[in-house]
Amino acid sequence: MPPLAAGVLSNLSGRKNETFEVSVISPLSGALNNCDRDLAYSFDDGPSIYHGEVEMLFDNAKAKYTSFVNGMNWSCIYDENNVQTLRKAVAAGHQIGSHTWSHAHLNSLSPEQQDLEIERLEEALWKIIGRVPAYFRPPYGECDKNCVERLNKKHGLTVVTWDVDSGDSVGASPSASIATLNALKYPQPHMPLSHETYQSSVETVAPAVVPSLQKQGYKLMTIQQCLGGKVPPYKIIGRPQERDETWTCANNV
Repeated sequence: MPPLAAGVLSNLSGRKNETFEVSVISPLSGALNNCDRDLAYSFDDGPSIYHGEVEMLFDNAKAKYTSFVNGMNWSCIYDENNVQTLRKAVAAGHQIGSHTWSHAHLNSLSPEQQDLEIERLEEALWKIIGRVPAYFRPPYGECDKNCVERLNKKHGLTVVTWDVDSGDSVGASPSASIATLNALKYPQPHMPLSHETYQSSVETVAPAVVPSLQKQGYKLMTIQQCLGGKVPPYKIIGRPQERDETWTCANNV
């Protein structure tokens, strides 16, 4: 077994006599900010109370999205509504990516602290959805060269940012965000950023933009798909676990 996979599995407890699907990951190097084809609509900072609306919108549009999630940011990932939200999204074929445990400024952390931010979220997602993400987006887009190399080499993560920002996290109005995203022109590929924690981004912006982009000819897909499927979406695939006393966000990093 590759060292990376062995290291991940060594931290995953309570799973005896089970078969896992382990991908030998060769991550795409560097930090990527755009797709090879079409468009990958992505949402950061989930899971949120609006995630179900995101999924319904994209399911009805026969489209896919990528959600980069935290362990403890707006709420605890182990909250039952978050657990069910994530499981439903995975079952529908949407991609779940890593966004650190606590939405940390990675460049201000030691390498060991960076590792903890990655590994604690990986453990939570393994328990909740039975998957360990192979794609990572740094909070605030902050991850210097050493950070990116560590994530690539030690954690087997493909690091992605974005090429277009909806501006929701810095106060852009819904109309401004809609104008920004509707200005994207097919067939130029794009990897736009939005945040599912803003009600207007989910209930106003996305419903206006998704059909508009599709009408142009864009196929809305996951980030893994828009990068050509070169790296699988998950490093390890198994099955979700049952809740126990370890499902807690206490002692947050």
